[in-house]
Amino acid sequence: MIPVELRFLFFHMKFTIHLFLGIALLMILMTSCHSSKKERPQSHKIVYGNKVLMKWDDSIHYFDKLTEGEKVSWVFRYKNTGNAPLVIKSVETECGCVTTQWDKNPVEPGNEGGIEVIFDSSGLLGNQYKIITVHTNSKPEARNLTITAEVEQ
Repeated sequence: MIPVELRFLFFHMKFTIHLFLGIALLMILMTSCHSSKKERPQSHKIVYGNKVLMKWDDSIHYFDKLTEGEKVSWVFRYKNTGNAPLVIKSVETECGCVTTQWDKNPVEPGNEGGIEVIFDSSGLLGNQYKIITVHTNSKPEARNLTITAEVEQ
């Protein structure tokens, strides 16, 4: 059995060591956070100065009821709201029933553009849900557009 005086002494020593380590850790963390702010390069405004931003009027279009074999189209409109030219790199469709057309030239800041989506319902029946993926030089780089239709005979 350890005498009460020694238990008190051990407790006091453990408490003091933990307190000292806690304060030391807190000071290290505060110092490292402070120094990282100081070391941030001043040129970050130049690196991130040219931003390509794209704003879509809408990203979903409903064609409602179509007769099988009918071809319909819709233009998804967008605007370059950034301060650098916007480039549509590619447009992917998930099936051959959807084709797309767009101007391959860069869209200057403040200007608008569009992607025409043509849906051919030949050989399709029922509810149709098609995704078109647009790849650009903006952030986010890829954006999904959606068309839906109910195809009847």
